[in-house]
Formats: sequence, structure tokens, C-alpha cells
Amino acid sequence: MKSRIYRLLALLLVLCLFVSAVTLPAVSAEETVAVEEAPPQEDEIWPHSALRAFCDQNLSDFSFLGYHYQAGEGYFYNDKEAFQHVFGFNILYDVFAFVMFCYTDTIRCQFAYEGKDYLVQLWKGGYGICLFTGGEIGLYSKPADRLGEHYDSVEEADYIGMEMSIYNENRLQFTRAMDTQWWCTGYAWSYLDGFAQSPRTDCTMTAALAFQNAEMAALFAEQLAAKGFVRVESAPAFDTPEQFSVDGSTVHLAWRDICDPNT
Repeated sequence: MKSRIYRLLALLLVLCLFVSAVTLPAVSAEETVAVEEAPPQEDEIWPHSALRAFCDQNLSDFSFLGYHYQAGEGYFYNDKEAFQHVFGFNILYDVFAFVMFCYTDTIRCQFAYEGKDYLVQLWKGGYGICLFTGGEIGLYSKPADRLGEHYDSVEEADYIGMEMSIYNENRLQFTRAMDTQWWCTGYAWSYLDGFAQSPRTDCTMTAALAFQNAEMAALFAEQLAAKGFVRVESAPAFDTPEQFSVDGSTVHLAWRDICDPNT
């Protein structure tokens, strides 16, 4: 029931904002059968194709509070200097994510290294009234003697390489190329049908994390194995989820079905 209500609200919002920018062609009775028989192409699925066209035309220079739009590729993302850096990570952010209409699965990998506790966290699912399918990779740390589970976003000296691709029902939504950063994000115009059901198996992430050394990569890989990921020899593809591989200091993974609780 909630899924239907949110979907209706999302479509009403789209109609209010963008219907003036979209002209739908009239379909005659003779053409109706042909239209019904022909499955829609990904770029023809309305309203997301209309939203993407509008954004490509008008938001090529979009920049607001660290958010940007990648024209031609159809996704929003956060830059390295995003204001969220000052907030670090606390599990309460996940607990109350629904307030921002974000319904995501998450994986938390925690390990100790050289006097610090590190957290590598992955997210994937529906964002922004679930008009978007997206994902995130974040790297956080805290002193080993700090009580509680609040982590700081790592500083530039501790950034690692991150690469991420997000799929919705096996269709590639976008790819964030490898870059050295603390937080890799992306949110594409794409409705996630099962956004309220966890795990959100319509959404798949593939990623590569290039750590500063092989020791940190091994510690992260151990955590993936403990979560239920299976180690393989080569980088797993999107259709071989819950697998990972290690190549020196770089860990490759494909993720769809496993998730940690948001509490």
C-alpha cells in the first residue's frame, strides 16, 4: 500500500513540474495494437525519460550544496567537498533515512588498522521519493579509544580510489569512474519498483575500492566474506552478485541480496 501511495505522489510531482516540457503524441485506434505489442525501450519509459531530457537540457551547470548533475549520463552526484563531510557517519542516519524518502540496503564493513577503527559502508536502493535508483560508498574512521559508534569522514590523506556502477533490473543506470575520494555517490532518474522491500533485489551494485595498501584491502575483504560474499578469482560482473575478488590493494565486488539491518 505504501509503495502505491509513494509512487502516485511521485508521478503527481513529475506531472506538476515537467508536464509543460513534455508533449505526448496522440495514438490513433489503428496504432493502439502496435503500440501495446511493442515493448518500450529504456529511453522511452515515461516519466523518467522526460525528466532526464529536461535535466540534460537545463542542468548541465547545476551545482547546489555539493550536488551536481552529469549531463548526457543522467545522474546526480556529490563532489569531494560535499557539506556532508563534516557530519561523518552515525547509524541514526540510516534509521531515519525514510524521512527523506530514501529506502536503501546497506553493508557495513568495520576493521581496525594502525590505531584507528575504519568503516567502509555501501548503500543502494531508492532515493528521493524513489524517483531515483542510486548508490553510495563511504569511508569513515574514528580513534580506537572513542566510545560509541560515531565515525568521522576521512581526511584527504586517507582517501581511497572508488568506482561504482548501479543497475536497475539488470539495466545499467550509470557508472562512476575510478576516482580518489571519501564518498562516491550517484542517483539516476529510474523508479525502483520494489523500493520498500528489503533486500531490494531489483538494484545491483558493482564496485572497485583501491585501498592505500594490500593490508587494508585484505581487512575489508575479510569483512565481505563474513557478510556472506564469496571470493572469486576475477572481478565479478553485475549478474554474479555476492562475490568479490582481490587484486593487490584493490577489491572488486558485486552486490544485490545481502544487507545489514538499519538499526
